Amino acid sequence: MISTTRKTMTSCIVRATLGLSTVAMLSACGGGSGGDEAAPVSLGAALPDEGDFIAIVEKSVSLSEASRHGTIQVTRLGSAQGETSVSYSFIAGSAQPSDDFRGVDGILSWDAGESGTKTVSFIVESDLDAEPAENFHVELSNVTGSESLGINDRISVTIEDATCNVSFPLSIGSNTQLNGSCYHLQGDAVVASSAQLNIPAGTTVIADAGTSILFDGQSSLNMEGTPANPVVVKSAVNHPGSWNGFKLQSSSALHRVAHSEVSGATNAFELSAGGFALFNNNVLKNHTAAGVKLPLEQVGTVGGNNEFLATVRGIELTGSSIDAGQTLRLPAQSTHYVLADGLVSEGTLELGPGTDLRMAANVQLLVLPTGAIKALGTVDEPITIRGLSPNPGFWNGIQYVSSTSDQNQFQHVQIAHGGGDPARPGNIIVDGLNTRITMQSCEITHSAGYGLVYDSNAFQVDLTDVTFDQNELGDQSL
Repeated sequence: MISTTRKTMTSCIVRATLGLSTVAMLSACGGGSGGDEAAPVSLGAALPDEGDFIAIVEKSVSLSEASRHGTIQVTRLGSAQGETSVSYSFIAGSAQPSDDFRGVDGILSWDAGESGTKTVSFIVESDLDAEPAENFHVELSNVTGSESLGINDRISVTIEDATCNVSFPLSIGSNTQLNGSCYHLQGDAVVASSAQLNIPAGTTVIADAGTSILFDGQSSLNMEGTPANPVVVKSAVNHPGSWNGFKLQSSSALHRVAHSEVSGATNAFELSAGGFALFNNNVLKNHTAAGVKLPLEQVGTVGGNNEFLATVRGIELTGSSIDAGQTLRLPAQSTHYVLADGLVSEGTLELGPGTDLRMAANVQLLVLPTGAIKALGTVDEPITIRGLSPNPGFWNGIQYVSSTSDQNQFQHVQIAHGGGDPARPGNIIVDGLNTRITMQSCEITHSAGYGLVYDSNAFQVDLTDVTFDQNELGDQSL
């Protein structure tokens, strides 16, 4: 039995632009020898013994690029009556955000009766350039309690140059820890035998164009930063795809990568053997291919707290089969998956709510008699299965061949851009005998052929609240 419901859906993109307002500096009360007027107090003045204030403790801060991590202290002085808070902002000077330093505007809060200091943290970037000292500022504003500003509510932070001129070792055959603050990768590095390369928190590696770090034999990578002091690995020319990333070809399953930021590569991490013991809380940005490229069976080793920015292929999955009796589960990530080689499934492919699965050009998802696809999204977390490029016919669709499993379930799923197989052009192809599929609250759109192609006379396809839209040959081939 086949039933369909048509509906019209509208999508929109909302964009917001946030501005940064600067707050005028306030004057301190009290003052000079003979007047009742408020007298301005210079920045860097000694903190007062009386009165209720929030102020920056340091008069100024100067640190080297090699320091990587800096802090300033903000203190609450006085009676500490009631709760209070103060906003802080990072303001560029000759030092520019992202290029020279990184800091996130925020709010510091104190409870009633609580006084003392709170910490504002920032990161200083290393680079290959010799340059003069640069500075930026941190400014306090918007006190919510009874305290005043006006004494040390703005501080200048000076960054002294420390050129990154230590060469990254290109041949590593025994356990090695990088103990410097910044390393320049000037050629292809190879970590071999059973060596472990340890890149600790606060280390920066700057990679020349075309270089890579390859792990062979039984070697392993241990690259663990901290939230305040991550490991940073970036390209020397600040251009996406300029270097070739980490190539993990060793048999080790002990690679550990956490609180690291890797940018500007083709594939940031390409795992072709072995596996990750830990991969979480990383930032992967500006890659022309994948943030992580790895075999299908290793997908569960990628944690759910990584951030992918401007990375074309997200998490790319290699390999093309699921064996009978096996289940491959793809949980939602902050990026999309790419199925690079297509898939022949004799087991179960299970997609979690919110999963975004994109198909490479001309691939097909083939579900054999013992196989199934279980994709259960929700209203708030729908699932998408679509082409890596949003063009009708970009991939060949999902073909079922006599799959009678009751696990062939789709709820709140959008399937799009299939129909590339000229013999059976559709997003979904129902083939063989007694194929069984249940679909509820789904969208089947933008096929180069039909939304659903029936190449069989014996099937059970139950459709409830299913939308067909912009399928070039029609909704269904009946």
